[in-house]
Amino acid sequence: MARRPNRRADPGSGVGEWVFLLGVLGLVAAVVAVWGAARIAGGAAVGNNPPGAVVRLVTGKLGWPPSATWVLVAFTLILAVAAAAAGRWWVVSSRSRHWIDAKATSMATATELRVLTTRPAAEAAAAMRAETAGPGVPLAESVRTGQMLAAPWNFVQLWIMGPQSGKTSCVVVPQVCETKGPVFGTSNKRDLVDLTRGVRARRGRLWIFDPQKVVAQDPPTWWWNPLTYVTDIAKASAMASLFSAAVGSGDKGDAYFEPEGEALLAQYLLAAAVTGETLNTVYAWLNDPDNSAPVTALTAAGGNRGGPRGAGHVPAALRPARRGVWHVPQDVPVPHRPAHPELGVPHRAR
Repeated sequence: MARRPNRRADPGSGVGEWVFLLGVLGLVAAVVAVWGAARIAGGAAVGNNPPGAVVRLVTGKLGWPPSATWVLVAFTLILAVAAAAAGRWWVVSSRSRHWIDAKATSMATATELRVLTTRPAAEAAAAMRAETAGPGVPLAESVRTGQMLAAPWNFVQLWIMGPQSGKTSCVVVPQVCETKGPVFGTSNKRDLVDLTRGVRARRGRLWIFDPQKVVAQDPPTWWWNPLTYVTDIAKASAMASLFSAAVGSGDKGDAYFEPEGEALLAQYLLAAAVTGETLNTVYAWLNDPDNSAPVTALTAAGGNRGGPRGAGHVPAALRPARRGVWHVPQDVPVPHRPAHPELGVPHRAR
């Protein structure tokens, strides 16, 4: 039968060593049981040397007392019950352990893990006035000490794990579900939402932002307007550069048309922001170069936000290349309806 990827045989179980040890212990127990039965039934004549007494019994130098058989049966039953109980405990406890747990002795000590235990984490949360959200992000139970560990709120976690090793189900989902405070999570698959939305919804308001319809939920009941970030030409230029970088090919591009086109997009973003419009409006303006609304909006907003560079106000020296400049912002993937209704399209409350 083929083994699952990323799963291998237990490299640290030491089965052979355990079999040898159990064999030695069984032999010692048998010798002691035989000697004990003979000693109880035969008295001092048996002696106080268990191996010697067993050798004498085997060689016939010492007679086996008849009543010793019943004592030996009782000893055997007691040892059998004890062995069965120990075996059951071993099986039950081993189910909850992984072969890697044995490596805990080579990792962080109890002293080094103290900062992650409940009391220090709670003290750190209180210092940050976040005690109502709990001591921190729940991590796991320490293999070495059995204590519950939590990462204080000011700690950064970095988990390096291979594919199909439980990053989402064993790390992210428990932390999202058990954290008492607000949680912001991102994923390119729907499993994170499916496994946590029920628990988080019981704690408070649940927001799902899914422009690409990965979760395929019902029509969104809320929206986010990225233009609320834009308050001046500097922030508009920063947003335009982000949109432009999304379609960058990695080469240097055109030294004239691309900077001019990106600057034009920044003006349009600023014009839409100062008038309370959305990215849908920017998309419409980009497809209508003769629309003077952006220029009117920027003029009305005042010159301190950046000079107008919209349609109808391109300097005469640039007009022969006007279409070349305009194609750059038209190639930028500005989100618009109906592709991404959560971006820039207000939804009426239902």
